[in-house]
Amino acid sequence: MYEINILTLNQYNLLMKGAQLRLLDEEHLIYKQAWLNRVVKRTETKGKQEVYVYGSFKEFFDYEKKYREITGEIVPTIKDEKLSNLLLKANM
Repeated sequence: MYEINILTLNQYNLLMKGAQLRLLDEEHLIYKQAWLNRVVKRTETKGKQEVYVYGSFKEFFDYEKKYREITGEIVPTIKDEKLSNLLLKANM
C-alpha cells in the first residue's frame, strides 16, 4: 500500500512560509552580489590616473582575518570610539 503524507493547513502554511523565506534569502544574496560588484569597481583619482580603491581581493575581503575572529583566535577590534567606550562601561 502507498502511504500518503497529509499536511494540516497550519503545517502547509508553515512550509510555504519557509519556502518564501528561503527565496527571500536567495534574492538578498543576488542583490548583495550586485552591490558588491559596484563597490569593488569603485575607483579614485591619484594624480592624473584612475586606480581601483581595492588593489587586491584581500583588501576587499580578508577571509583569514574573519575566520580567526569567528574561531576566537583574534579579538575583533571596534573602530567606533564612542561605541567602544559604551561597551567598556557596560562590562565593568
